[in-house]
Amino acid sequence: MSQPVKLKSLNLKKAYPLFGIKNFRSTCFANSVFQVLCSLPPFVEYLKEVIPTDDMKYTKAMKEMLNLFLQCDKVGIQKDIIDPPQSMKEIIMKLQTESGQHQMDATEFYTTLINCLHTECKNKISEGEETKQEDDDGWEEVGKKSKKIQLRSEKTDGTSIISDYFRGSMRSLTITIDEKKKKQNQAVSQEFYVLSLPIQSKQNCVSSVSQAINLAFSKRKIDNTHFQQLFIEEAPKLLVLQLNRFIYDRVKLDVVKLVDHINYTESLQLKTNKGNVSYRLISIIEHRGNQIRRGHYVCYVRRGEKWYFCNDESIQPIEQKDIYDKMAYVLVYSSLN
Repeated sequence: MSQPVKLKSLNLKKAYPLFGIKNFRSTCFANSVFQVLCSLPPFVEYLKEVIPTDDMKYTKAMKEMLNLFLQCDKVGIQKDIIDPPQSMKEIIMKLQTESGQHQMDATEFYTTLINCLHTECKNKISEGEETKQEDDDGWEEVGKKSKKIQLRSEKTDGTSIISDYFRGSMRSLTITIDEKKKKQNQAVSQEFYVLSLPIQSKQNCVSSVSQAINLAFSKRKIDNTHFQQLFIEEAPKLLVLQLNRFIYDRVKLDVVKLVDHINYTESLQLKTNKGNVSYRLISIIEHRGNQIRRGHYVCYVRRGEKWYFCNDESIQPIEQKDIYDKMAYVLVYSSLN
């Protein structure tokens, strides 16, 4: 068995080439995600070093698809176009069928892809090792003065080099006030690859990412005796923010798109239970069109200090000052900590 890829191999910062990717079946959503992943040195170096076994279907398909990219020692825009191999086409078409959407949501595809890569990476590393069985159901009770806190951890599926880079965790705290005005807190921890942000409150639409983050993590009233609030426990090294542009309109009885511009900046601070984490913007995915099941995905990626516009087969340089007026659907930030 080949040796697992070690973490130290993921700490490299390199410049990579840019290849257009063929759209073979309304797959702009996948192409945008692939371009984002090709901008991440830790992920690229992992793909270069990993030797996938036959049961690592997603990892093997990614290596086959990006072979032209992985073998190229040049930088900048290349003339060749990546044509997804049959192995990747089958994966994408299967996911489209399962989702019931010819045009999949980019974050749905991203989450599925990363989770499958994580599972395959984890299984490869742990091959031949005994897994420890948990005897309890993940619940703990902790007494603190007059408050009773019940902490529940969602069962994790383990860690891998993929999850160490892409995954974070948050805690949902539900506060219950009983008739005697005593508080009982219940916290549920859960892991995430994408942080979904509301861009519309009951009052009005938010105008910036910072406001959307504050709205997502503000205390909200569930009913007369219950309140809920989210907290970040572990910030991911790669922070993927999805702006909730698609909402259900109770008047139209259909899903509509919020087209308001949301301001975003190059730098971002995320508050966690362990302190603030600083991030830098490295990619943007934009959805063009007004319907969730239609439209077109494009992306903007940073390579070093330069930005590029990726539209399936077409790659063009773009000035950094011109990336801030886009109708961003997904914002990707890399940790500076």
